[in-house]
Amino acid sequence: MIKNIVFDINGVLQNNISLATVRAFNYNLPEGIVFMKIARTSIWKKYDLGFYQTRQSMIDDFCVMFPKDEKTIKRVLNKRYTPVVNDQMVQFMSKLKENHKVYLLSNVGKGDLNIVMQQSFMPFTDGGVYSCDEGCVKPDEKIYQRLIERYEIKPEESIFIDDGKSNVRTASELGFHTVHYINTKQCRKQIYKIIVREENTL
Repeated sequence: MIKNIVFDINGVLQNNISLATVRAFNYNLPEGIVFMKIARTSIWKKYDLGFYQTRQSMIDDFCVMFPKDEKTIKRVLNKRYTPVVNDQMVQFMSKLKENHKVYLLSNVGKGDLNIVMQQSFMPFTDGGVYSCDEGCVKPDEKIYQRLIERYEIKPEESIFIDDGKSNVRTASELGFHTVHYINTKQCRKQIYKIIVREENTL
């Protein structure tokens, strides 16, 4: 029987590093291009690991890495981030919460985590594990183990949802039922399918 549902945040419950993110920041085209470039660097990974406390604290290092983009980088990282929440997934999460424990497992930086904690999906969760607090990021299995141990969950009784294929692969190897998020309709259908299948095996 499925007892736990584990959600990724970015790309599932709210917008990811994508055109949606660019729109959320109200970036113009040059800013959007620079954001997409810096968000995929080792510096940003260190932000998710908790090495940097805010987006602004990365500015100097990014300017060294991309000196020609210095002015744009400063504009990009000084803009306030207003995530676009996937309301349909949040509504679905609220229904799942009626019969399941709901957890979050996310790669997220300290500055962004403060914003995440204010989002509409947080009241429907029973806990979460975040990369900036743990010093490890998905798909490293260490961060999944932190979730398993902290909340004493059994992977075989849990569904893990993520938009990253490598993140889903690690969860599957650890024994989780998994859903690779592509869109909300597909995700809901797959989650229900797993829940019904596991109930019928009792």
